Amino acid sequence: MPLLEKTARSTGGPHTDAAAAFVPDQSRAERPTSFDVAAFPIPTGREEDWRFTPVDRLRSLLTDSPTEDGAVEYAVTAPDGVRIGTLGRGQAPRGTALVPADRAAVVADANSPQATHVKIPPEAELEEPVRVVVPAATRRCSASTSPTRNSTSSTARSSTTTPRTARAT
Repeated sequence: MPLLEKTARSTGGPHTDAAAAFVPDQSRAERPTSFDVAAFPIPTGREEDWRFTPVDRLRSLLTDSPTEDGAVEYAVTAPDGVRIGTLGRGQAPRGTALVPADRAAVVADANSPQATHVKIPPEAELEEPVRVVVPAATRRCSASTSPTRNSTSSTARSSTTTPRTARAT
């Protein structure tokens, strides 16, 4: 028994495992959110969320610097009654929902003076979908990134909302 007493006295108490004291976020709702770029360090690729991501190729998306005018072209098509406009920083409802939860999102928000705003009237039932199309050919690579194999493809990626009863924004 003297050995156990000596061990407890020399460490100042029972052993605790520092790794066991760390509890990762259990859901996205527990993750920190902020509009402040400084709240999110540039990822290294060793973080769990970024471990399969080629962070070095995305460096320009993670660096806090202004976006080139016209760097991304897009087209929005919507049925009658849907309003398409833009919102500046601080202009509601921009910044009232979808608070950035990672470095790429907060950098995009901080360096985009205008954001596209699609407003669907309350209780509207759309016959056609609202479409936001970003042609792949308009994607540009900065000097700090290398082009991907498909960067010259002329195909387009689109995001489409399905026709249904819409909620007010």
